[in-house]
Amino acid sequence: MAAVLVFSCEREGEVDQKRVIINNSSFEDRINYNVDSTITVGTLTGGRTKAALSLKLRAEVLPPVYNGITLRASHIYVDKDYAYVVYNLEGESYLGGVEIFNISDIRHPFIDSQAIFINTDVSSVCYDDNVVYLAEATGDAGFDAPAVLEALQIENGRLTTKSRRVGLTSYAATDVSVSKDYIAVTSGSAGGLSVLNRKTLERTAFVGLDDARAVAFENSGGMITLQGTPARVSMFDAAGSLQNSFEFKGANIPESKSMLALHGNAVFVAAGDGGAYCINKSTGVVNFNIPVPQDEDLDPHESVCNSVAVFGDVLYMAYGEAGLYAAKIDGESEKFSDLSPIRFSGNSSVNHVAARNKTIFLATGTGGLKIVELE
Repeated sequence: MAAVLVFSCEREGEVDQKRVIINNSSFEDRINYNVDSTITVGTLTGGRTKAALSLKLRAEVLPPVYNGITLRASHIYVDKDYAYVVYNLEGESYLGGVEIFNISDIRHPFIDSQAIFINTDVSSVCYDDNVVYLAEATGDAGFDAPAVLEALQIENGRLTTKSRRVGLTSYAATDVSVSKDYIAVTSGSAGGLSVLNRKTLERTAFVGLDDARAVAFENSGGMITLQGTPARVSMFDAAGSLQNSFEFKGANIPESKSMLALHGNAVFVAAGDGGAYCINKSTGVVNFNIPVPQDEDLDPHESVCNSVAVFGDVLYMAYGEAGLYAAKIDGESEKFSDLSPIRFSGNSSVNHVAARNKTIFLATGTGGLKIVELE
C-alpha cells in the first residue's frame, strides 16, 4: 500500500516576531580577533606521515546565548564575502539561529545580522539570491511533523522576518541544497528527498529514503544524497528518478550528522564511524577511505567524521572531538597523502567544516565558530 504523504505550507509574509527574533546590533563582544596564533599540526604514530602545514587561527566567535541558553554552531555555508552559520540546541528542546558573517577581511570578520528561532532547531543552511534556506526541526504544532524547510528573506544584507515554511516528513530536516530552479532537502529516519519549486515552494518530487542525511545538486541539475544505517550514496536525475546507488561501510550511528561534498567525478563522504570516503560517482568504486582516528582518550561516538570539504588539492575532515584532519589529494581524487591531524584547545569538537581559498571555517558546537587560514 502506498503511503499518503502530507506536506503543509505556511504562506509567505511577515512571521510572528515572537517566533523569529531579528538582531542587527553589534556582536563585537563575542569575537576574539587577537588569537593570530600558529596551530601545531599533530603527528601520526603510524601509517602516513603528517604534512608540513602552516595554519593561523585568525578569529574565534562565541555562539549566541538566548535567555541563558548557549546554542551550538552546527553548519556553515560560504558564498563570496559572506559566511552563513546556523545553530541548534542539544536535547529534546528546540532553539536555533542563523547569523551572517562578513568575511571580506578574514582577519577582522564581523556579524552583520542575526535571527533567533524560538522552538526551532536549524541543522543546515544554503544561500542564494538574498534568501537563506534552512533545514529545521520545529516544535510548532501547526505542522504534521517536526521536519521543516524555511526560506528567510535578506534585504540590504540583513535578515528579515519575511519567511516561508514548508512542512516535511520525519523528525528533522537534515540538509538543503539549491539550484537555479529547485530546492532539494533531506529529512531523517522516516523522511526522504523532497524537491521543491524554488519560486513557489510547491513539491515537484518526493523519494522516500530512510535515514537521509545530506544532499547536493550536480551541475547537470541532478542530485546526490547520502543515507546512513547503512551508508549509501544515491544519484537522482532532475525529476527525482533514481539513476544509481552505492553502499559502503560506515554511518552506523543513528541520528548522526553526515555530510557530503562533490569534486569533479568524486563524491567525498563523511561516514561517521566509517571515517571519510572518496567514491567515484560514476562507478561507485571507493578511491580511498580514511578511517576514524584511534585515540583511547576520546569517546569513539564523539570522534567520528561529521563533515568534509574540498578546496583545491586539500581535503578537510571534521572529526568531532578528534578535531580537524587535512589530506592532500591528487588531480583525479584517486589517492591521498600527507594526512595531518589538527587539534584545538578548549571546547572544540569540530562538527562541520567549510573552505574558501586558503581559509577554513569550523563549526565547533558550543565552542562557536573558528576561522583558520592556511599560510
